Order: sequence, then C-alpha cells, then structure tokens
Amino acid sequence: MAIPVVYNLRSVKARWTSAIVAVLGIAGTVGVFVAMLSLARGFRATLVSSGSADNAIVLRSGATSEMMSGINLDTVKILQDKPGVARGGGEPLVTSEVVVIAPFPLRSTGTDANAQVRGVSPNVLTIRRNVKIIEGRMFRPGLAELVVGRNAASSYSGLTVGNKVRFGGGEWTVTGIFDAGGSAFDSETWCDARVLDDVYKRPSNIFQSATVHLSSPDDFQAFKDAATKDPRLNVDVSREVDYYAKQSQTMTRLITVL
Repeated sequence: MAIPVVYNLRSVKARWTSAIVAVLGIAGTVGVFVAMLSLARGFRATLVSSGSADNAIVLRSGATSEMMSGINLDTVKILQDKPGVARGGGEPLVTSEVVVIAPFPLRSTGTDANAQVRGVSPNVLTIRRNVKIIEGRMFRPGLAELVVGRNAASSYSGLTVGNKVRFGGGEWTVTGIFDAGGSAFDSETWCDARVLDDVYKRPSNIFQSATVHLSSPDDFQAFKDAATKDPRLNVDVSREVDYYAKQSQTMTRLITVL
C-alpha cells in the first residue's frame, strides 16, 4: 500500500509547479464564486429595501418590469379613486413614473457609465417616505431640475447641487441630494416625469408605472381587486416589496450565472 503513496508524493514533487498552479486555480475559482454570491446577496438586499409595505406598484398587465410597462394618464386617474388609496393635502398619494437610462461620467475614471433617471410626480416624497432631501431642495414641477441619490452623487461627476448637466437633449440643474436609506433609489436621479417625457420626446401622459401609497398595508387586497377587476383597466398590481423582491431574484440569478 505504501508504493502508490510514495509514487504520488514523488509525482507531486516532480511536478510541483503544475500542482501549485492547479491548487491556486481551484482557490481562485472558489474565491470568485464566493465573491459573486456575496455580491448577489448585497444586490438583493438593496433592491428589496426599495419597497414599502404600504405601497403598491401598478404596471400594464403582463409586464414584468417598469421598462416593459406602459400606462396612460386616464388609468392613473381611475386608480386614484380606488379604495385604500391614501390622501394627503386632499390629494390621492399616487406617483406616475417614467424610467430612462442616461450616461454620466464616473468620478473614478472620467468615462461615461449609465445611470437610471426616474421621472416622478412632485408628491413622490409623501409616497416614498424613506427618501429624505439631505442637501439643497426638491425639484420644482415643470422645470428641468434634478434631485440626485447620494450614491449617484458620489459615483458620477457633476451631480452636485447647483451644477448643470446635459442628457436626453436637455440641460438640467441639480437642486438637491437625497438619502433613500440604502435602497436602490440611492443610485438614481429623479426629476418631474412630465418634463422627462417632453425632453425625450415621448408621448405625453404616458407613464411606465404608478406607485400608490395605501392608507394601510391591510388595504392592499381591496385596492388590487378594485383595480384588476375594473373593465376599464388592463393592469397588474403588486405590493412594492414583492415587486422589488422579484426583480432582485432575476438579477441575482444573472449575477450568479455570470
């Protein structure tokens, strides 16, 4: 029994370079895999934290993400009158939103990288209550003004209060920086949805999603039933937390496969 062991040891000694390379290769592969799993978990936590238990998100029926969705202003107006919708200042707490991708130069390299720009309703801070302006002020309705998530402000050049940036064929003024509590919104830039539509020459009064603030998380089912059973509407309704959890599953699968 000692002969095979001695032979194997001699073989390893004779080919020590190959053996070390093999061991290091395996260790490197394991390290990359562990790092990717950690990245996937972190990404999932960031996305899931973007949702709120007392918010519902409305997309066109069959759409799996905002980018694939489209709803019109008439739909939004009908949604505003559904049971369970919270009100503030006498107005329904609903934000109609549009999402585009725009290039901004990275601070680290100076090269352009894509960032998500979200067109929102002016009342969005009463709906996404984890988002707080920490520097400057909120954008004014109808103007080409931006508020920038703190991660976006630290990652991209030029996204500082008072600075002007260009994208989509328009010039925008940064008026504020916001903190979204570590959620994915921290990496976004927000502006008036109608102005964003106009600058990008999109059809007016067409949005990709509507986020509804509910009077209580318990009102979700009543709101969903009223919206999905209304013959005038062609929509899917999800709890915001469930929507972002599902989005995170798709992205984490992609990360781990890569």
